[in-house]
Amino acid sequence: MAAPVAVTVSLSHDGSSWSDVSAYVSAAPLSFQRGRSRALGEWQPGTFNLPVLNFARAIDPTNDAATFQSRPGDHIKIALGGTTHWRGRVRQASVKYERGGTYPTSRLILSGSDGLSTLAKATVTDLVDSVVGYGTYYTGSLIGLVLALSSLDYFNASTIDAGDVVTSLPDTGTVNALAVIQTCTRTEGGNSQLFTLKDGTLRWRSRYARPSQVVVFGGSGIPIRDADMDYTDEEWANRVSLTMAQHVDPDQTSSTSVTSGTGTKNFTLDALTSDGFGFSAGAAVYVESLGSPGNNMTGTVTSFVESTRALVCDITSKNGSSTRTDWVFTFTEPATTVTASDAQSRATFDEYITPPDIATYHRNAVVAAAEATLIAASRAYPSRRISSIDVELARLSSAQRSSVLGLEIGDALDVSIALGAGTPSTLRQVRQIDGIAHQISGSGSHLVTFTLGNEATVNWTATLKQNGTTKTTSAPLVVYTVNDDWCEASFYFSAQQTGTINTEVKVTPTGLPLPSVSGHMAVGTFLFAGSGGNASGVVRWDGTDLTFRVHNSSTPLGQTPNFALAVNDLLAGSLSFPIA
Repeated sequence: MAAPVAVTVSLSHDGSSWSDVSAYVSAAPLSFQRGRSRALGEWQPGTFNLPVLNFARAIDPTNDAATFQSRPGDHIKIALGGTTHWRGRVRQASVKYERGGTYPTSRLILSGSDGLSTLAKATVTDLVDSVVGYGTYYTGSLIGLVLALSSLDYFNASTIDAGDVVTSLPDTGTVNALAVIQTCTRTEGGNSQLFTLKDGTLRWRSRYARPSQVVVFGGSGIPIRDADMDYTDEEWANRVSLTMAQHVDPDQTSSTSVTSGTGTKNFTLDALTSDGFGFSAGAAVYVESLGSPGNNMTGTVTSFVESTRALVCDITSKNGSSTRTDWVFTFTEPATTVTASDAQSRATFDEYITPPDIATYHRNAVVAAAEATLIAASRAYPSRRISSIDVELARLSSAQRSSVLGLEIGDALDVSIALGAGTPSTLRQVRQIDGIAHQISGSGSHLVTFTLGNEATVNWTATLKQNGTTKTTSAPLVVYTVNDDWCEASFYFSAQQTGTINTEVKVTPTGLPLPSVSGHMAVGTFLFAGSGGNASGVVRWDGTDLTFRVHNSSTPLGQTPNFALAVNDLLAGSLSFPIA
């Protein structure tokens, strides 16, 4: 067995002046972890548990003359081989005084959590007013605004992606800060992740964030001690409901000449101050004159056309009777639930498997419906998932240790498990890391456990064609996640394209092992939705390319930077594209 990796533990009262307490670390197991422990669980604070031999009460919390008097709130760093792998705060110091305190050594256990626990203990009151007022934001932008609140006083550094889903702030009272960010993560969906980095920095990754590295385990790669494979109905759901929180959108204006009164009123909104998706039929509306607030009207939205900004309202009450051209609107969208199901799974199993509603901050019901469709398709059947692997550092070469210790949540593992007799004889999956845990004992054992999440995101190239003619001058980027019978994508086109009948998106995998088309369904259906509209059609796989043919579209394809895409019944068999 190789020499153990050097462990250094440092404590600090203020986060800047550190004391090395490694000499007091006990031979009892030291453990620390970050991320989440199951693929569909919430992202929770990371934790540590540190047994200490408290010689002569050197770091005793009750010893005012201690070398370092440990206490709740202290900063802690745990380094492996000189590199920090966990940073957070001490939350509890438990002391056991042996032999009634007459023995010179007492046992101290320090435990605590990382920066996410600060958010878990914090609340945000009147979220709408506290952030920047009403409006719409991408998921990552909303998280950044919450973290920047002076009332929150969040001290940790953070690295937050912009996000790919448009949200709206819920019209709510006091809410838990971590719950807000967890809801943003559910709204983003896909492969989004919320965790702290090794140095304590808060990290939020968007749904299309790609792994910075892929490391092979098993087979010809790094040896695995144990691997867990889950084949369960815990993650099975062929009917899914997303509930969008009630939200408010004020400050839209119109210069249309309208007389205050009841009944049907027609307006043309001025340049939108948000993305406009709050103006769906049925939304409550309050409109008043900027120069004469006594002239106001209350009712509901009958219809709204974003391209022309034409708004029709059914006014049920009013004050004043003047004709004005300085109208200011406040729209209130009620909480809305959208549901999607997988009919083929329902027919196969003769039952609907429906988990609890998923709470989100979606602003656009079309996008929410596409996300529900994607979840229902991706979880329509029980899946055989490699859920975690254990690696014993003491049995690895120096280079293999470096690879293991260099991995971070969000990286990808290409895992192969030899199954022995039967067919298949090997199980191989490429999945992103959702959690990392260390357990170090005095016997020289250092076990690293990787919790594995969704299939890793990979890069393909794509071309856009209409009636056989290429419509782009440079290859756009398409990011793909592929599972047994579903996939999702985000298209980034270099220029606007017209989304009409016979518009095709041809996706050509590059640098990836391609499966044979034999045994697979050649044609499936798809729906994609973005902040510019939605479209539907068929998708075909011919063994070389995936081709999406648009049948119906409410917007020019590529009008906005990306589209989330859900594909149903793409394949009858099993298809996997490992990262090369």
